[in-house]
Amino acid sequence: MNKSYTGEELLKLARSERWQDQVTAATRTNVTPEAIAALMITGIHHEVVLALISRAGVTADELAWLAEHTDSPHALGRIAGHPTASTGTLKVIRDRAAGEEWEGWAHLHRYVLIMLSKRGVTDGA
Repeated sequence: MNKSYTGEELLKLARSERWQDQVTAATRTNVTPEAIAALMITGIHHEVVLALISRAGVTADELAWLAEHTDSPHALGRIAGHPTASTGTLKVIRDRAAGEEWEGWAHLHRYVLIMLSKRGVTDGA
């Protein structure tokens, strides 16, 4: 059974130095905008990024910010496949993945090209 947290408790968890506490805050349906803002800081932990991407109310602006603040092809792939992600964010991910040597980046680049194609973007623009 999931514990119920107040908005104040979620904000405290979001401000914690422990990524596990931050994930707890990010995954609650009653998370407040203040708690989300507290989570979105430079140096954000990979697991917190994934939790925020999966959040039901995640916005295009939040996804764009998360894309700028992660080095994880895994997280970037989740952002690229998210229906809320903007075409501009997909282009940023595409450009970032292009030319990277590790195979995971190459897979991400191909995936983003497919996602852009589904949106009618078929050139390098």
